[in-house]
Amino acid sequence: MIRCIHLIFILSFVIFTGCGVFNFEEYGGDKQPCFSDDTCKDGLTCCAGTCRVSCTQGGDTDSIETDGDSDTESGGDNPSEIVDVSCRYKTPEDCLELGWREFCGNRDCLDYGWKYYCDDQTEKCDAAQSIDFGEAEAATTDDYVGVWGGILTMAARTKGIPLRTYQDTVSFHVTLTRASLQDGQIVFDSHMCYMEMRNFDYEKVYEVGEDLGQLTIPPSYYNNIKVLKHVIETPPAYAAGATFKTTESLEVRGARLDDYENDPLPTRADYEATCVPWDEKKDDPDCRITDPDEDGNPGYTNVGNGVLNNQDTYHNQKWSCSLEGEIIDDNHMSGLLPNESLQYQLSGSNPSMVYDIEVIMHPEANRSYFRLLRMDPHATCEDVMAEHETEGNWLSFTPLLEDIENP
Repeated sequence: MIRCIHLIFILSFVIFTGCGVFNFEEYGGDKQPCFSDDTCKDGLTCCAGTCRVSCTQGGDTDSIETDGDSDTESGGDNPSEIVDVSCRYKTPEDCLELGWREFCGNRDCLDYGWKYYCDDQTEKCDAAQSIDFGEAEAATTDDYVGVWGGILTMAARTKGIPLRTYQDTVSFHVTLTRASLQDGQIVFDSHMCYMEMRNFDYEKVYEVGEDLGQLTIPPSYYNNIKVLKHVIETPPAYAAGATFKTTESLEVRGARLDDYENDPLPTRADYEATCVPWDEKKDDPDCRITDPDEDGNPGYTNVGNGVLNNQDTYHNQKWSCSLEGEIIDDNHMSGLLPNESLQYQLSGSNPSMVYDIEVIMHPEANRSYFRLLRMDPHATCEDVMAEHETEGNWLSFTPLLEDIENP
């Protein structure tokens, strides 16, 4: 299983008479989230959860060229070379300012595969000679080393919501993961390709747009999440039935902490005392709240949907994950995912959306799980999303872990 302190989003209910009118103005447009049926407005295509003019589009002038050849060795030519893709290079100091201890300068290029990095001079994505698998020379099919697609699914119960005893939610994270060998240890680096949150009850999981109202995760959120790092310090031999446990990957979202492990996460009271008004004080040294999704608001922003349209909330969070998994076969891993979270709502577009909450792991443990699928070494986020969006696939979302049988 995976032990994970995870990302959780909070739904505030609106009680009213009559039928709710759903407004999808925040969906379906260029660079906006796709509709729940993976469609977009006329002339646009749904690409990895985001509407684009073309799925080869990496930015305003980006393009991808494909030679049509397949290559499964890390040292060979990339079958999908990208050209003129812009990126924003971040120095280690920039990463620390965002609250990320690990180097994050290549974050904008990893959608196109683990071979790519952001050139600090041109600020264009460029390809290395080969994928860095550490001490391993290439990806293998009989070991951990390689590129994996992943889904991390976390169910939680949120208490403290007005007019409700609790709300059950599930969030799933689709990742492009590189497993490398470093100092005899297996290191998993997981780049976030897509995130989604859904409300559920015991009878149904509601897709975005189906429930009366809920908060959703915009691309600006999951496109600005740091790479997760997990280490198997003493890896067992790769074989079906073997189990492993990793170190924790600790992340602080929307805040600066000098001591990640021990410093308290800034509360809403801290934010109001040191960062308000936000536009004037956000750069003050005493204000420890950041704007990692770069939308001009404190912390990370969740976007309201349905009757909560335009009712956005801003929050920070401290969370960590440690993987405890089982090897199924050469190409599959899976397990349970216990989770917990510390999160504060800082502000919002509507004051009634801001309140104190408590998040606990959902009592049904098999609603929180992970699966990993071995991919071609040059796989992209688009490749992983294709696997995720195929119903019944190892990387597709299901309410319970056992809803997909082991191969």
